[in-house]
Amino acid sequence: MLKSVDRKMLMYVFLMVVIFSLSWSFALFAIPVESSGADVFGPAIVGGSDQTIALKSDGSIWAWGENDNGEVGNGSFDAKVLLPVQVLTDGVSIAAGDDHSMAIRSDGTVWAWGANNDGQLGINDTEADNKSTA
Repeated sequence: MLKSVDRKMLMYVFLMVVIFSLSWSFALFAIPVESSGADVFGPAIVGGSDQTIALKSDGSIWAWGENDNGEVGNGSFDAKVLLPVQVLTDGVSIAAGDDHSMAIRSDGTVWAWGANNDGQLGINDTEADNKSTA
């Protein structure tokens, strides 16, 4: 049977390991890392709550990240899209909200997709949309 001093020491060691482990995992996420395809995206990358939208110099628009509201715009409600997927062409500007994304194409049309619980997509309803809509 462990003495009370040994139990306290064991508890302190356990707590130190937990604290060190947590601080290490936070440090891993706090350090910038190169993202897949980071060398080919530009001139713009924007982030929403859990999704990222990128505009390439050729006008193609790419997205990845959380997608349970369709905010990636790939036509699905898959939980996560881990690699960039092309969602539009002829883009000139992009924006991202909490759970929705928007783009302006070269013809001046505005496209929006994702969560729509407050009508933020501007499509005259409050249903989420997982595809780009004008």
